[in-house]
Amino acid sequence: MYHKIKKGDTFKILPFIHQDKQIYGIELNTLFQRDPLSKDVVHDTTGLLKRIYQKWLKKTKVRKNFVTGYAFNIFIDNQIKVVLLQRCYMDIIMSNRPNIFDLNSNTHLLILEDPISLMERKPEDPFIETGKTIELKDWSNQITDWPDFIKLNQPDFLGSIKEYTPLNKKEILIKEFGEDYLTEILLEDRNSRLDHLLNN
Repeated sequence: MYHKIKKGDTFKILPFIHQDKQIYGIELNTLFQRDPLSKDVVHDTTGLLKRIYQKWLKKTKVRKNFVTGYAFNIFIDNQIKVVLLQRCYMDIIMSNRPNIFDLNSNTHLLILEDPISLMERKPEDPFIETGKTIELKDWSNQITDWPDFIKLNQPDFLGSIKEYTPLNKKEILIKEFGEDYLTEILLEDRNSRLDHLLNN
């Protein structure tokens, strides 16, 4: 289901098709446990985890193993897989719209730098090009109806992370942050909705 990108990969960016809507890229926030042996993680695509982390940072100024990635469907090796991209690749993708988001275009993303080597780089290191778009001739003729093909063949990305959401990992969040920020945020949201209903 997941593809771990490496230097030299070339792939077509595809949308997720969810409730008959095309979604290009889903922001995925992830919290890893302090214990390196723990396999418990929390994943979130709704913004809840980011809000919890921001409350924690505002109060303590202590950073945790919190990362933001961007999930995309991609077509590689004649199949659809999910890839998680860092911000540097997102910048390339966003600067090449709308071609890269056109299912009928031949525009692909070419990875020029291994993500592992990027993580080891220091801020003072010279700039390197991490990826670029390229055109593959006649590529778009392979599939006649991309939306139907994606719908039938895409991995269930949102379903695969469901058990790891903040609502399902509340105990881990309380243990990690020492407070129930999740309930606090949910109450804030509920009160905000009530205020909106009462005042409109």
